[in-house]
Amino acid sequence: MPAPGPGVPGGGHQHVQKWIDSSRAGIRTAFAARVADAALAGSTMAWHDQAGS
Repeated sequence: MPAPGPGVPGGGHQHVQKWIDSSRAGIRTAFAARVADAALAGSTMAWHDQAGS
């Protein structure tokens, strides 16, 4: 499995958590919160791997 990129948690970008926190603060619906939770719970490269298959 590839290592996380620079724009994802654990990928080395020091400001990504601030971006995640400020983005989540703008969520207004329960559905949007579930989408955000799912995005954060998934593999950092899953979207890329699925798009290539």
